[in-house]
Amino acid sequence: MAARRKFPVGSVALMGCVCALAAVVAATGVTRSPQPSMTASGEIGAVLSAIEPSAGAAKPPGIAIELEQGEKPPPRKFVVENDPRRFIGAKPDFLLEELGQPSSLRKESPAEVWQYRSEQCVLDIFLYEEADGPSVVYLEARDLYAEPAEAAPCLSRLLDIAALSDS
Repeated sequence: MAARRKFPVGSVALMGCVCALAAVVAATGVTRSPQPSMTASGEIGAVLSAIEPSAGAAKPPGIAIELEQGEKPPPRKFVVENDPRRFIGAKPDFLLEELGQPSSLRKESPAEVWQYRSEQCVLDIFLYEEADGPSVVYLEARDLYAEPAEAAPCLSRLLDIAALSDS
């Protein structure tokens, strides 16, 4: 009976991943570039950075159009800026333009709170009266269980909803 070679448990899973990666590389027709660059992620990063599409390889799915030389791409319908900092100092008209009508509006003297909701989060925007009218001083997001959430993903979802309702 031949002796079986024992491998640590994790190495079997790693060998499976390496085999799967090799199968993908072979199926997509990629070749090794002459000088791979090493990355901080080690050997896997070297493998990923060392492969590039070969001349005869099929185009990846999702590329629907090709532009002629000098031709400009069509304008994007929506440009979403989800950085919450751009809302600080904003006036009510800007909020209405970007996010539409709030789900609810309440007064918490001296603040006015505009609340926007999606199926994933709630965004509270706090406006305070200033010399030139109310403006955003602070905003915060939370999930539907009232746990704090990052504002950018929540804002991004709300901007998407507002853009779709405008179209």
